[in-house]
Amino acid sequence: MSFTFNNLNLKNIEVSNGGSILPVGNHVVEVTNVKGETKKGTGAQQVVVSMQEVDGVRTITDWIIVHNPNHPKNAEIGLSQLKSLCHWGGHPDPDNPFPDGDLSVLKGLMVGIYVKEDTYNGKTSNKVASYKDPKRINPEFNPEAIKNPLGAAVANQMNGAAKSGLDDDVPF
Repeated sequence: MSFTFNNLNLKNIEVSNGGSILPVGNHVVEVTNVKGETKKGTGAQQVVVSMQEVDGVRTITDWIIVHNPNHPKNAEIGLSQLKSLCHWGGHPDPDNPFPDGDLSVLKGLMVGIYVKEDTYNGKTSNKVASYKDPKRINPEFNPEAIKNPLGAAVANQMNGAAKSGLDDDVPF
C-alpha cells in the first residue's frame, strides 16, 4: 500500500505548542553552530550563530553583521554584538575571537541572551536583541555542571568533604 494524502488521519496526533523558537524574554543558551556567509546583493559579511537553550530544546539563530561596505554603522553594531557574545560566553580572547579564521571556536560558549519581537517588512519574528552575563538570568548558572554534570557533582561532594574535615581515602 502506498502513501496518499486521502488517508492521512491526525486523530491521535497532539497539537503543537507553536514551534521551537525561543520566545520573548531572557534565556541562557549554548552556541551549537557557527558559520560565515556573505549577504546576497550587499557584500556584507555576517557570522551566523545558532543557539539552543541549555535547559531545553528551543533554538534561535542570530545573524551578526561584521563587515558592511555600504553601511559601516551596521558593522560597528555587529562587532559590538560579537564582542558581547564572546565576553559573556567566556571566550578566552574576546578581542581576537578568530585568530586562525576558525569560526567554530564559538561552539560550546554559553551566554545569556534577551530575545525580543521584531517586525521587518511586515513580518514579525523573534530575534536576539542582546547578549549578557548568564548569571544575570540565572544566578546559580554553572557552565561546568552543564558540560560535565558528574564532574561537577563529584567536585561539590569533595568540596563538602573538605569543609567538614572528612577526607577518608576509601576506594569505593
